[in-house]
Amino acid sequence: MCCWSYALLGRRIGPRAVRGFRAAFAPLLEIVWVDEPLHERGLDELLESSDRDLSLVDAVSFQVIRQEAIERVFAFDRHFRQQGFGPLL
Repeated sequence: MCCWSYALLGRRIGPRAVRGFRAAFAPLLEIVWVDEPLHERGLDELLESSDRDLSLVDAVSFQVIRQEAIERVFAFDRHFRQQGFGPLL
């Protein structure tokens, strides 16, 4: 989430927004780094899916959500609802 957020903020608003996000929100988040086994599980899920729109990022995210037993997510992507992850809001 953080890398994606940093990239989006940096591209659309600029480095100042990235600094603000990092200072305000990053301390509230738990970062799960993608290691090789996690990447491979996500890739397996992607390759088993028949959905051409599913991304590797989403598939890896699903693996983390399951691993951490997260029930609700902050996401606008339909794939998360299809996987049974309820919206945060």
